Amino acid sequence: MNKNFIKGNFLITLLGILLLNTAYAQNISNIIDTDTVWKTENSPYELQGVVQVAEGARLTIEPGFKVVGNSSDYIKFFMGAELIAIGDEKNNIIFENVRISGATGIPPNDGKIQLEHCILKGGGVLHDEGTRTVIVRNSKIYNYSLYIGCCEAEGIIKNNIFVQSDHIILNSTTNYTIENNVFINPNKHGAIFDHSIVPNYRHILQYNSFLSSDQIAVKSCEEAKNNYWGTSNTETIEEMIYDKKDDLDIHLYTEYEPYLTMPHAETPIIEVVADAGGNLTASEGEIVTLNGFKSHSNIEIEEFHWVQTSGPDITLTDAKALSPSFWAPDVGPDGESLSFKITITTIGGISDSASCSVNVIWINQPPSADAGPDQIVNEGDIVTLDAGASNDNDDGVAQYQWTQINGPSVVLSGDTKVKPEFIAPLVDDQETLTFQLSIEDNGGLIHSDDVIITINNINENSSNNDDNNKESDSGGGSGGGGCFILSIF
Repeated sequence: MNKNFIKGNFLITLLGILLLNTAYAQNISNIIDTDTVWKTENSPYELQGVVQVAEGARLTIEPGFKVVGNSSDYIKFFMGAELIAIGDEKNNIIFENVRISGATGIPPNDGKIQLEHCILKGGGVLHDEGTRTVIVRNSKIYNYSLYIGCCEAEGIIKNNIFVQSDHIILNSTTNYTIENNVFINPNKHGAIFDHSIVPNYRHILQYNSFLSSDQIAVKSCEEAKNNYWGTSNTETIEEMIYDKKDDLDIHLYTEYEPYLTMPHAETPIIEVVADAGGNLTASEGEIVTLNGFKSHSNIEIEEFHWVQTSGPDITLTDAKALSPSFWAPDVGPDGESLSFKITITTIGGISDSASCSVNVIWINQPPSADAGPDQIVNEGDIVTLDAGASNDNDDGVAQYQWTQINGPSVVLSGDTKVKPEFIAPLVDDQETLTFQLSIEDNGGLIHSDDVIITINNINENSSNNDDNNKESDSGGGSGGGGCFILSIF
């Protein structure tokens, strides 16, 4: 084989391996020191350890990108570094089990973290102590904490949905705007924990919706006016404010009045809509598929659950699937209606239900005619036809009809009886009679069956014996021409 050919193939293979390793290195690189874009077509990236964005570098993440870690993995930003992750309504950027850590510095550097139309979930922490600007807008945050702790920093947390998240911690001399957010089932520390008690800094906390009246909403906040608390009961509202009665003994009382009696117009509306797909019609014995595919929510759905609420019992293929199936049961002539309910439940425990019915139509099955076994009888016998084994399992037999279709004609005791009788006629030789049984059910369907009756001539042997006797008598007559011989030995 040509040595140059072997060398060429080896070099091509080696180059391919190097290119693959280079592409993979971009996925797990631990240092980004130039402006970098994580493109949607390369998604997802799985972090392994710490990805560091060097001083002055910008990391831009395109819409629809997904970054996955294991809670201890994080992206670290140094002085002046930026993270720009701006998705859109249909293409969120997802951070799952990934921590985002801004730079440390006093005074703050010119760095920036901007997250818009993102999904942050899985126990991560957005922890910033030295970045000048932190913006989180139009995003969904599940079981995730935000910590904004830089002096002179600008924090804008707006139009987000927080579900089962730990809290937003605001530290020291932070300027912040927290407005038009929704908080659902915050964890034990409450939705917002404010350490920014130094005066002369802008603290805006308004137009938010706190929808879990049994959870702490705010802690150590000097002012929380113009928010919606999910209730107009002031006692309940005060239970949602940890330091309303100076629980921390720092002589700080939270002012919450005036408060909103309904969500602010610019605050996200939680949409949880179950859809059972409308009523269905099926014939008995068919496979029926329920349809919950139009169920939707603007927060993550944790569970789908179908239950049967009325009608003959059936078994669903998978009650927790969006579209389970079952066999339509057998029903009577009047049919049956089966009812089902789908319940969808989101992270945070918000649920909605919808119902549908399945009308099962009876399908008339034909009857089964049975004219009984074939018979062999003698002439003159009483013969009984028997349709007793005939049946119709769904709507019953309406009429029996016997018809003779072959053989010497006979008269039945009743041609619509289940067990009519007749007398086997006299025959010169063996004969067969054929009768057809037709039964009709209450739905008008007809089925037929035949039976054969064989009739023997029992007088044939007697006639032969009489003829033989007559011949014997004529042979021993008194004619004059007779001769009698006696032999003696």
